[in-house]
Amino acid sequence: MEIPTIMSPVGVNTEIIEDGKNGFLADTEQEWLDKLLVLIESKELREKLGKAGRKTVIEKYSVEANKQKYLNVFNSI
Repeated sequence: MEIPTIMSPVGVNTEIIEDGKNGFLADTEQEWLDKLLVLIESKELREKLGKAGRKTVIEKYSVEANKQKYLNVFNSI
């Protein structure tokens, strides 16, 4: 959907999000506020992070990107 993302830096979030490249990671309340403000003020950054986030999902987490893994599992059963 190309919506810019802010996530807490816990678990798999730190593997998915590259802070400032395809979304934001925010740990403290102040970091959340600062990063939300940056996104509110910059349409260009919202669009850039949204597009980069979508690209990450398509390239790493889509069915198409993982089809061979799925096929390997099915074939091994």
